Amino acid sequence: MRSARSATEALAAFGEQLPDVLISDIAMPDHDGLYLVNEIRKLYGKGTPAIALTGLASGLERQSIISAGFDECVNKPVAPQKLMEIAAALVRGRRRSNE
Repeated sequence: MRSARSATEALAAFGEQLPDVLISDIAMPDHDGLYLVNEIRKLYGKGTPAIALTGLASGLERQSIISAGFDECVNKPVAPQKLMEIAAALVRGRRRSNE
């Protein structure tokens, strides 16, 4: 597991090694999570499942987050176990579709 404090750090980390899953807050320093996922999708494609964390995900916000390139949108606060279950399901689903 690797963490980043900003979208810039996260993009640099992607350049070093593609993760199994991206979990990103929407509100971050320097650029927001929508910018981050958009850049990742442009540079690396859709191979890495992406989960957005936000406290603002009503219907329209959730739709724009998914449209931006995230696979799932999770409202904060979220229990760590629940977040891991969502991440694992996305990774399993991605692996099945690549087989």
